[in-house]
This record gives sequence, structure tokens and C-alpha cells, in this order.
Amino acid sequence: MSVPLTPRTGRNGLAEPALVFGIISVIGSFALFLNLITVLFAFPAIVCGALGYRRSKRVHSGKGKSLWGCGLGLAGVLLTVTMYVDTSGGDPLSTDSENSAVTENSAAAIR
Repeated sequence: MSVPLTPRTGRNGLAEPALVFGIISVIGSFALFLNLITVLFAFPAIVCGALGYRRSKRVHSGKGKSLWGCGLGLAGVLLTVTMYVDTSGGDPLSTDSENSAVTENSAAAIR
């Protein structure tokens, strides 16, 4: 009597933290007072997601959660950078009339 071989299944312990850290990083990137702190959650999401994806090939579990966590971590970093740059002030090279007036006044003050 032989026992049929089944693929080894197990639990992927890195998939859930990747997803949780990724969700926190995306949600926190919209809050101005938590903006830069959420990068601390985004990097573990990316690392746990990548390692969890690698582990999912071996244990056949958690592939989707790992990919989502890694993707949300990357999105959290991009959103944080975008929000930080967007709220840090106007672009000095902008052609808006208000910004150009400010740069003309500052150029006149330098001369």
C-alpha cells in the first residue's frame, strides 16, 4: 500500500505582516503628521513581501498576500514621497503668475 505524495503545504509567516505593513503604509501616507513615519512601515512591507513570495514557492501558501504587501509597500513609499514633495512648497521653476512674481521679486532683491 503506497501513500500518494502531496505537495508540501505550510504556513507562510511573512505574508500576513507584509500585507499589514503595506496597508498601514498606504493609509498613513495620506496623513500629513504621519507622512514620513509611514516609510518605516513601507520598507518592512517590501522586505517581508519579497521574502514571503520566495517562501510561498516552497510552502505553496501566501503568494497573493506577499505580492500585495510588497506592492502596497512600494505604493506607500511613492505616495509618501509624492505627498511630501507636494506639501513642501511650490516649484520654483513653475510658470504660475504667483510663483513667477515671487521669483522676480527675489531676483530683484539679490541685485
